[in-house]
Amino acid sequence: MARSDVVTRSAATGVPDHLYWASGATGTTFVLDGRSGRWHVLNPAAATLWRELRRAGDVGRAIRTTARRYSRATAAVYEEDARRVAADLLDRGLVITGLPRKAPPARSIAGRPSGLVSVQPAGGRPGWRARLGVVVALVLLRLPFWLTVRLVGGLVRRCARPATVDEAVAAVEAVCAAADRHIGRVACLERSLAVVVSAALTRRRIRWVIGVAEDPVEFHAWPEIAGVMVDVPGERAATEFIKVFEM
Repeated sequence: MARSDVVTRSAATGVPDHLYWASGATGTTFVLDGRSGRWHVLNPAAATLWRELRRAGDVGRAIRTTARRYSRATAAVYEEDARRVAADLLDRGLVITGLPRKAPPARSIAGRPSGLVSVQPAGGRPGWRARLGVVVALVLLRLPFWLTVRLVGGLVRRCARPATVDEAVAAVEAVCAAADRHIGRVACLERSLAVVVSAALTRRRIRWVIGVAEDPVEFHAWPEIAGVMVDVPGERAATEFIKVFEM
């Protein structure tokens, strides 16, 4: 079915289950594509339509339902704009056709870290696990994101027990020391994954979390133990970040 047909009349649609999302206090919704690793930011109006598309499973029904919030004159204008937004959502892969009406929904964690365990890197000599963790993280993040997630998930599932807070702090300190000696870019995404990998080499499990803070928007990735961010302090409080993806 052509895209123009989908957005101009009732057509069964769905939201793929490889999307991870969370909504902020302003109504903005942040969507992470679990296949490509690409972020999408939906303003409150687009987010409302996207949520209704998820619920209704039909473009025409979703547009009519959201249009009822407006007066008759405004609703006519809204419906025209909503069709353009729906077409954009289809182009981005945030809505697709051909899914059964009972297709699994996109996944939302909708939580925040409960606090921060602050790490102050000592700058010492990193051990081999931290150095290897950085190298493995850099290689993994060059792969398609869906494959990275699958491989990391397999590695973490082999871990015997969760790391303690002290073990997580030591892992972050060591990875920071190793990353600071690396000649290339090692930002929060690479460092956090390196922490997870280096801990897994000792069969200790640390969560890998990716999220976002609002106003201004800031994407971030961090290691987490029992709901607490374990990280070097930044300009934003840990509780400002919304979790979108974790494993």
